[in-house]
Amino acid sequence: VINASPVWDITENRTNLTGFGQTACIIDTGVDYTNPSLGNCTTTQFLNGTCNKVIEGWNFVNNSPNPMDDNGHGTHVAGIISGNGPIKGIAPDSKIVALKALDKSGSGYSNNIISAIEWCINNTTKFNISVISMSLGGEVNYTNYCDTNDTYEADNPQYAQLINEAKSKNISVVVATGNYDDISEANYSNTPGIASPACIKNSIRVGASDNNDNLANFTKRGGIFSDILFAPGVNVLSTYPSSLCNNTPCNATGNGTSMATPHVSGAILLLNQYRKETLGKVFAPGEIKSKLVEFGKKVNDTFGTFLNYSRIDVFSTLIGVDSSPPRISLLSPANDTVSNGTINCSCSAKDD
Repeated sequence: VINASPVWDITENRTNLTGFGQTACIIDTGVDYTNPSLGNCTTTQFLNGTCNKVIEGWNFVNNSPNPMDDNGHGTHVAGIISGNGPIKGIAPDSKIVALKALDKSGSGYSNNIISAIEWCINNTTKFNISVISMSLGGEVNYTNYCDTNDTYEADNPQYAQLINEAKSKNISVVVATGNYDDISEANYSNTPGIASPACIKNSIRVGASDNNDNLANFTKRGGIFSDILFAPGVNVLSTYPSSLCNNTPCNATGNGTSMATPHVSGAILLLNQYRKETLGKVFAPGEIKSKLVEFGKKVNDTFGTFLNYSRIDVFSTLIGVDSSPPRISLLSPANDTVSNGTINCSCSAKDD
């Protein structure tokens, strides 16, 4: 739906654009690194640092080096971003750092989430982290930026400070806008707004759509946030912890802005790999967000507040940001005539 797979066949510097060399820091319920699509590692291998997919992590809930998922949510998110096996993620050759800030019930405290964001920022160079993916949010709906709003959620200024710091280091912080618990609330003309920390100005906000590009009725939106990016978040198949499947590797479908967010995170990894291969640096977060908006497919909101939301299209965005000149791969005959500045020959050129 988001045209990620055509990007995998494109090469830069003889390397396919599959997320190679890029790492996502996933702040969630942890990740089951034993899943065949997420490294198929043992706990010993992970703790020894020899897992080739989930390369590092920390459990802030239990203050432990083992971020094993006991809920399922984080593993599902990880497969969408980076799965490489029976489940193929958006950036299948990318790496994962798993930070468990949410507990077995899927809930958590702001101090653990804030500590996890700090961890990602402090370790960005060591693990080449270019994306922080957070499929989480608070209960309050904000219709405007909440960077300094401490009326309802006192931690918002801390979120803003860290997200701004991440931006200064070219780390894109991708955050779910949140879901309505009661679908009857989904007429957001009555209850508009999005959750924190998606309402932080420099976050990249993500809502959910279905495979027919209808906006999911559960996705929070509205307020001033016309820059919400949409991605598939309905009936998304991804990885799931074996501990919740009779100790057998398994997959599951999920719904929510939590499932849409990792689609955008994976897309940014692909585009950052392209920029890294061509210019030696990744995209600035504001730039990549604006490009995903510009080159995405325009989708209508059934409630009509914004008629020009963008559902991401990775291939179209790559073509839109491609500034590399085509390279001539064949000239024949080799030494033909040149007259008036024109090469008179039979040529074949392709853009790698």
